[in-house]
Amino acid sequence: MIRMLTAQTTEVDDTDFAVAEILKQLDLENRLLENSVGILTCYADFLEGGVIPALCERLPFDVVGVTTLGTGTEKTAELLALTLCVLTSDDVSFSAVLSESLTEDHENKIQTAYDRAAAALPGDPALVLAYVPMMATVGGEKIASRIDKAGNGTPVFGTVACDHTFDSRQAHTIHNGLAYRDNLAMILLSGPVRARFFLGTLPLNNVQKHQAVITASDGNILHEINGMSATEYLRGTGLAPNDILESSKSMPIVVDYRDGTPPVIRGFYTFTPEGSAICGGEMPVNATFALSTLDSADVLLSTRQLFNEILAPKDNAGMLLISCLVRSFALDTEPLAEMELVSECVNKAFPYQLCYAGGEICPVYVKGGGVSNRFHNFSFIGCMFE
Repeated sequence: MIRMLTAQTTEVDDTDFAVAEILKQLDLENRLLENSVGILTCYADFLEGGVIPALCERLPFDVVGVTTLGTGTEKTAELLALTLCVLTSDDVSFSAVLSESLTEDHENKIQTAYDRAAAALPGDPALVLAYVPMMATVGGEKIASRIDKAGNGTPVFGTVACDHTFDSRQAHTIHNGLAYRDNLAMILLSGPVRARFFLGTLPLNNVQKHQAVITASDGNILHEINGMSATEYLRGTGLAPNDILESSKSMPIVVDYRDGTPPVIRGFYTFTPEGSAICGGEMPVNATFALSTLDSADVLLSTRQLFNEILAPKDNAGMLLISCLVRSFALDTEPLAEMELVSECVNKAFPYQLCYAGGEICPVYVKGGGVSNRFHNFSFIGCMFE
C-alpha cells in the first residue's frame, strides 16, 4: 500500500525556516518507508528564492511538481504557499523523470522519458503521475495523449502548470529543485497500486443557444470562428477589446466535435497578437463552438457533489486533488472558498494534496471496468490511494 505524508509552508524568504518547517511536519525519520517520491506544488514566487532547491537537497528521494495558484493539505490551504506530498511504500516502487524540452519533437521526447522511467522500475508501470508544462505551441491535451500512447493506456493522472498571471508567464514544472518552462515531469509507479479516480464537472446551465463553427485551427490554437479571428468573434459577443483576456478566463467553451461523442468543455488560456486563442484542449476544424457562463455557486455545488462520492469509500490512504484554475477565478472575492469546502468535507479524515491546474488529466471509467485517459478543463479530479 501507499502512505501519504503532507506538509506546507508560507515562508518564501527565510529558506532555513521554510525547510525546517516542512521537515518537521513530515517527520521522515519515523514515517518514511522503503520507497518514496515527493510531489511539490507552489505559488510561483517560491521559484525566486532558495527554498525549493534547499528543500530538495535535504530529501532522500526525487521530487517533481508544478507551480500553481493555490495549494493545500488536510491541515491548511493558502494561495501563497508551498506544499510537499510524499508518497511512501514498502511494496510500490516510484520512478521520477524529466523530459527534454518539448519545444521540438515532443512525441519522441515524451516516449524517451517514459521509457527511461519505466526501465528503472522492477515491474510494469501501473500508474503515471504527470506534471505538464504550460505551452502555447504544444497543448496539454496533445501531451496527455502522447503519454497515454507511450504507456499503452496505463492510467495517467496529472496537471498542467499554472500561476497567478493572466498569460501564464511564470508557470513552470519542477524536478529536483529546478524549474522548467517546457519540460515534462512524470512519476511512474509499479507494484500493487490500488487507485480510484474521481471527476467532477460543471453544470452547464447557461450555454448560449447560438453555435458558431471553428473554421481554422492548429491543435489547441484557435485561429478562426465563423471565418473571423478568435478575438474578433469574441468582440462580436459583447466583450470589450481590453476585457477579452480577463473575461474569457472564466468563460467555458462547449465544443461539439460532431462525431457522436459528448461535447467537451474547454477554456481560453491567452491570445496571440494576431488574434488567435490558445485553448486548453484540441479545437478541431468544423467542430461547433458555444460560450457558457460560470459562477461561484456552480463551482461549489460541483465540488460538494464530488465529495459526496469520494467520502463513501472507507479505505482511503490519501488523495491527490486537482481543480481547474478557472474555477478559482469564478470564486471572485473568495478565492479560497473551494479549498475551504474541501477541508470541511474531508475534516482531516485522510491526508491529501490539493492544487489548481491549467488543465486536468484523469482517467474515466468505461464499460467493462477499464479506464480511458482523458484531458479535462473546468473540472475537479481526484486520485485516491487505497
